Amino acid sequence: MVIVNYEAGQLGNRLFHFAHFIANSKYYKYRLVYPYFEEYKCFFEDFETNAAKCNISLSLIGQKFLNRKLLKVLRSLDSGSILVKTGFLAIHDIGDKDNKGEDFDMSDPKFVLSCKCDRVLTRGWLYRDVKHLPLFSEWIRKLFTPTKHYREEIESLIKSYRATNDVIVGVHIRRGDYRQFDNGKWFYKDETYLEKMMEVQSIFSKEHPGKSTMFHISSNDEVNLTVFEGINFAFKSRHFITDLYCLSSCDYIIGPPSTFSAWASFYGKVPLYHINDKDAPVLLEEFSVVKS
Repeated sequence: MVIVNYEAGQLGNRLFHFAHFIANSKYYKYRLVYPYFEEYKCFFEDFETNAAKCNISLSLIGQKFLNRKLLKVLRSLDSGSILVKTGFLAIHDIGDKDNKGEDFDMSDPKFVLSCKCDRVLTRGWLYRDVKHLPLFSEWIRKLFTPTKHYREEIESLIKSYRATNDVIVGVHIRRGDYRQFDNGKWFYKDETYLEKMMEVQSIFSKEHPGKSTMFHISSNDEVNLTVFEGINFAFKSRHFITDLYCLSSCDYIIGPPSTFSAWASFYGKVPLYHINDKDAPVLLEEFSVVKS
C-alpha cells in the first residue's frame, strides 16, 4: 500500500505525479491512496467510481474531518533519508533527488517490495514510472476525462473553429507564478508569443499550402488582445478545465515549459513545442507528443 504525502503544485503537476503512481500501482498491484486530488475530482467523469475499480482512493478513511486530521499528522513526519521503517509506516522520502533534479525510478525492486508488503508513505515530486505509464495511458486518459458539461463546451468550441479553419494551434500563455519562477526565465511578453505564432503560421503555410491556420489561446492571466491584431486567433477567459482540454483538442500546441500544456499533449496525443528559448526559431521537427 502507498500513501502519497506530497502536494505537487497545481493541476498539471498533480495529474502527471498521480499518473505515474497510478501506472506503478496498476502494474505491481498494490493499493494507492492519493489524498491531494480531492479538490479536482469533481471535474472528472465518475472519478472515484472508476478509481476504486483499481484499488485507488483519495482518502485514508471515510470521514472527511478525521481524514484531514490524519493527513496533518502524516505531513509532520520527517525521515531525513530515503527509506525509514517504523512500527506502522515505511517512510520513503526522495527530497535529495528532488533537490538535484533526478528522477526516482519507481520500478526499483526495493521500493516495489515495500509497496506490496508495507504501508509506504511517499514524499517527493520526481517519482516516475516511465516504463509502465505508456502501458496504462489509455486507462489513465479515461480516468481523467472531464465531465459532460466541460466536454460539450469544448466540443462546441472546437467544432466552431474547424467550421472555417483547417489547422488549429493551441497557444498556452503561462504567466502568473512564472514571473518569479527560475528568475522569470519563461515569463514571456505577449509580443514574444505573437512572434512564435507568426513563425508557426509561416511553417504551416508551407506544410499545408492553401489551408488556413488559427490559434486558440489559453491563459491564466490577462492578454492584451490588440497585440494579436492581424493574426487569426481566439481568446476568452475560461475555466482551467476548459482551457486545458481545449488545448488537448487542437492539432498542435506551443507554449513555455509547463506540465499544463504537457498534459494536454499527453491526453490528446497532440504534438507540442515548448518555447525553452524565446530567441530560438520554432522548428516543425521539434514538435512531439508527450508520452510520459
